[in-house]
Amino acid sequence: MMKTVIKFFVLAIFMSFGLNANAQHGQMKKGERADKMLDKMKQSLNLDEQQSAKIDVLADNHKKALKELYQNEDLSRKELKESVKKENDLYNQNIENILNDEQKATWNDLKKRKEERTEKRKERRQNRMEDEKMGKPMKKVDDNDDEK
Repeated sequence: MMKTVIKFFVLAIFMSFGLNANAQHGQMKKGERADKMLDKMKQSLNLDEQQSAKIDVLADNHKKALKELYQNEDLSRKELKESVKKENDLYNQNIENILNDEQKATWNDLKKRKEERTEKRKERRQNRMEDEKMGKPMKKVDDNDDEK
C-alpha cells in the first residue's frame, strides 16, 4: 500500500513538472511567434527604418488593445469577437496608411494568403469533427504544411 502511495506521488510530481514546462514553453512560443511574424512582415514589405519604427508602435498598441479586450469579462463572446475584429481592421488600416503603393500590394497579397490558410484550417477542423461523429479514425495533419 505504501509503495503505491509513493509511486502515485512521484508520478504526480513528474506530471506537474512536465505540465509546467509545457505551459512555459507555450507562453514563450506565443510571444516569439508574434515577433517572428512581425519581422517576416517587415522583411516581406521591405520597410525602411521609419516605417519599421511606426509599425513597431502600432503592433505594441495593438497587442495592448487585444489584451484589454480579452481581459474584459463584461463582454459577451459575440461582443468580444466583434471588438477584436474591429481592432484588427483598425490595425490593418493603420499599417496600410504607412505603406507605399507597392508595399500595399504585397501586404494585401500576404493577407489574402493568410486568409486562405485560415480557411483551409477551418475546413480540416470541420472535416475532423464530421469524421469523429461518424466514428472514422483521425488522420494526422500538419497545420504548418500550408505555410510553406
